[in-house]
Amino acid sequence: MPKSSASNRIWNKIIRTQTSRFASFKIQHAHVLDANGNPVNYNIPVFTPSESYFEIRINEQFLRDKRTYWHNYNPLVVTLTDFLYQTGRQDVPYVVGPNVLSKINQYAQNNSISYLNTRVAGPTPYLGDDIAVFIGLFRTKSTDWIKQTLQLLESVAGSFDTTKLSTGYLSIAKSIIDGIEGILGIQQDVQFRIGQREAYTSPSPAGGNSLLPGYHVMINDSQSNINPNDFRVMNNRLYKKTANNSLVPYSDQDFILWEIRHLDTRDDYISFDFDKQWRKTGELILSGGIHENSFREVLRLIYINSDLTETQRESLMMFYKKEYENAVAKRKSLFSENENHLLLQKIQPLLLPTANDIDINHTLNRLERRGISNQVLNAFSRTHELIRSEHIHAEVESPAHENGPREITNDDLIDAIKSDTFKIPAVQSIDIDELYEALTLGLGEE
Repeated sequence: MPKSSASNRIWNKIIRTQTSRFASFKIQHAHVLDANGNPVNYNIPVFTPSESYFEIRINEQFLRDKRTYWHNYNPLVVTLTDFLYQTGRQDVPYVVGPNVLSKINQYAQNNSISYLNTRVAGPTPYLGDDIAVFIGLFRTKSTDWIKQTLQLLESVAGSFDTTKLSTGYLSIAKSIIDGIEGILGIQQDVQFRIGQREAYTSPSPAGGNSLLPGYHVMINDSQSNINPNDFRVMNNRLYKKTANNSLVPYSDQDFILWEIRHLDTRDDYISFDFDKQWRKTGELILSGGIHENSFREVLRLIYINSDLTETQRESLMMFYKKEYENAVAKRKSLFSENENHLLLQKIQPLLLPTANDIDINHTLNRLERRGISNQVLNAFSRTHELIRSEHIHAEVESPAHENGPREITNDDLIDAIKSDTFKIPAVQSIDIDELYEALTLGLGEE
């Protein structure tokens, strides 16, 4: 891993001040239990670049004696995750400071405090290479400037969505890291309790400290006092096996239970900007508005989204394409009797005001050179002649005013479609979307 990464710098500072080692180990796969206490049987998934997501969670953080942390001190949890994102490596910080932990303290019924199930990174596409994770528990002296700094860091970090790095979190990440390093650099006011930094290598080829999903534990006790085989994880909580082989929640020492999680897909895609754009597109389809470009924007937003894997981007584009086709078909089935009205609403701004000024033969030649099909050319020609016909003008024409004829309104268009002209098969067979494409090209610039 790059030596200049924030997690590496912070860990190097901490390691120089450590006077004792604490217990740190990975929970064996066979020791992960379901709600009934039976081993969870499933194949361990492999992290595949551009296909998998990773997520880092603190499942359980336990402080045995809250007086240790709140008597002239405040607890602080810092995490830093270093990984490939977009075109380079990124450090993503997360801070659990006194604001959050003090709220837990207020409701604690005894001297211990548990902080549960917090996502500190991801879900983020795994793009390959190493992933480094630093998690540290500290206690900081209750000085005014440290309190204010931590409150600011929590507030700034909390105002951004860490699950969508492309929406702005990375722009403030460096400022948060600078603030963290500033606080941790004041050794007389900050005490390191437990923590670790681990770099996990690409799972292919397997070997060494490979990136694999699973649970990890740090316990504020000597490694010689801890037997990893005695520990189990059930419902994302840490348990210890007793002498009679029963399981009890572990509470002997401070500890942090955390997890590297593998995901095939993100199920929160409806919170992204492309889904909001899709809902706008759906409204346009239902109302008979111009929706083609709106849907193209849906596909564009999916394509450029850095918070999705390449595999899920392709899947989502196909999903929304199918939704689009279904919505268009449903609109046509619901409003088939009003197609002529919808047609007029779409083409009136483009064609009616300038119908008599169009050189139809020249325009048709231009469209043909651009590869427009004969079906669409015929639709364009029929519609042009229809709009220019004296019959239609007679239907929508109003008596001249002093300043000339008034503009054509929607009411005029509704009156016009009541005429027999709009009931002929040549007009009813026109496809609105194809016609609009032809009109857009035909009336555009050379």
